[in-house]
Amino acid sequence: MSHFHSHSHSFHLSKSSAHLKWDNSLPPALTIDSGTTISFDLLDGGYNQFTSTSTSSDVPNFDLSLGDPAIGPVFVNGAEPGDVLKIEFLDLQTADFGWTAVFPSTLGFGLLADEFPDPALKIWDLKTHAQEGYTVFKEGIRIPIHPFLGVVGIAREEVGEFSTIPPYETGGNIDCRHVTVGSTLFLPVKGKLTGKGEYAVLGIDSDLREASRKALRGVIEWLVGEKGLTREEGYMLASVCADLRIAEIVDMPNYAVSCAVPLSIFVGAPDNLVNDANTMPPLRRNAKAKYNGKFMELEFFMKAAQHLRNK
Repeated sequence: MSHFHSHSHSFHLSKSSAHLKWDNSLPPALTIDSGTTISFDLLDGGYNQFTSTSTSSDVPNFDLSLGDPAIGPVFVNGAEPGDVLKIEFLDLQTADFGWTAVFPSTLGFGLLADEFPDPALKIWDLKTHAQEGYTVFKEGIRIPIHPFLGVVGIAREEVGEFSTIPPYETGGNIDCRHVTVGSTLFLPVKGKLTGKGEYAVLGIDSDLREASRKALRGVIEWLVGEKGLTREEGYMLASVCADLRIAEIVDMPNYAVSCAVPLSIFVGAPDNLVNDANTMPPLRRNAKAKYNGKFMELEFFMKAAQHLRNK
């Protein structure tokens, strides 16, 4: 393991150094020593193709080949294979708007893509209520603004070009909401180049796909039935505020996956409800309300049998 020395230098990289591939042969946009502070101008996950005035009619024209850009690469002096790169996130600033889209089902994006054939687009106003720390989905529904980095990674050891869309063992499009201000990410050094980009939500293991689909579907049905949203609105809202969690995997061949929605996003929702589902409005079977010390969550637990012998 090499020992690096910190330096107080700081640098800036603009959007002009954006790229759409992990490739260890790319010339570095910046060369730094360990301990250097870097600021980045970031693009969103769609290379800024949508604007604040875009509508659902613009979704079919979205160029997926421009998805998940990264800014860089950055060459770290002295980094060698076998080392670990420590990345500390000091600050994140959002743009004035963001977006959530339902892409045509033929593109295959989204856990329930086959159930939403028509395009839809939600433009989020991230400026009006930024000081209060939230954005409005629609009247009565507020979403906390918690920016995180969707894409951050190191060049792969293998020669060649690799898409920035999937995650790798060296990072990439990991879409982890915990990669945010105050967090530290450790990545194994394969090559010596790193890139950052995209504000974006978490991937799901394909072995638990059906259980995850059922849990997510349950949340959407609740949002439609109890909150009066359309299915498309419920799908988009869930994509930014619902958490899929593996509840348990020990009882093979069944896997339990939960999908949780924080009730605090609904204006006027009580924040001191007891841990008793009977205090909630009538809900579909397998729903459970719980108080986690901060706010109420509604969780849908679904089990999907994974009959491997039938595959």
